[in-house]
Order: sequence, then structure tokens, then C-alpha cells
Amino acid sequence: MGDESVLAGQGITHIAFFPDDSDIEGYTKIKTNINSKGTARYLGYTRAANKPSIVNLVFYLKWKEDPGAYLFYKQDLNEGAGPIPLYLATTTNSTEGNNAITDLAVVKASEAAPPGFKKIELNLNIGVQGGENLNLAYKS
Repeated sequence: MGDESVLAGQGITHIAFFPDDSDIEGYTKIKTNINSKGTARYLGYTRAANKPSIVNLVFYLKWKEDPGAYLFYKQDLNEGAGPIPLYLATTTNSTEGNNAITDLAVVKASEAAPPGFKKIELNLNIGVQGGENLNLAYKS
């Protein structure tokens, strides 16, 4: 993928979920398991200078067959942990947002987002008995 430091500050072009926090070339990984009570899920993302950047992301609490302008990720982020499925969808369509998302973070719900980030007030472990209350935060 190239030197990530050269692409720092450019928009995120792809998000993926992994079963562990080991490094994978080309991906920046967040080293927090967002599904500690079920199938492990670690969020990773890439940047590429020659691809459109993600400008918005949303969560769905059920499978959505036609997400319109959004790319719908098929992994249930709460798989094996609870009764409420959670899915992520992203878009590069400029009608859905004006600014590229340049960074992501996972934060405890009881804590503030890092400086410059906006926290999405949705528990990533929604409905999970004893699950850690985590939120996704983004910078654009």
C-alpha cells in the first residue's frame, strides 16, 4: 500500500474487520476488540491517494438489503454476543457528507472522544449482557 505516514491526513478509503489485532500490511488497526463477549472484531482501515474517501458512516440494527449510496458491511459486529445485530455502512457519495473521514478511534462510552474527533453515541455492544460500552469516533 505504501508509506502510511505519507497518506496520514488523507481520507479513509476502506474499512475492514479482523479476528485479531495482529498487524496486516496496508491497514491501520485499532487495537481494541469491539466485541469482547462474542466473535472477536478488530477494526482496520486503509487510505489510498487514488480512491474516493469515505465521507459518512452509519450503523444499522438489522440487515438492510438495499443501503442505497452506502456500502453495507456484512459482518454482524455483535456476532455471538447478543440478541441485537449491528452492521456498519459507509459511503463515498458527496451528497451524504462533505468532508473525508481521516481517522477512526474506539472509545469507552464514559470517556470523551480524542481531540478533533466526533463520537457516535451508539454502544458498539448494544444489547450484549456484560459487554463493554464502546463507541466509534471519527475525525473529518
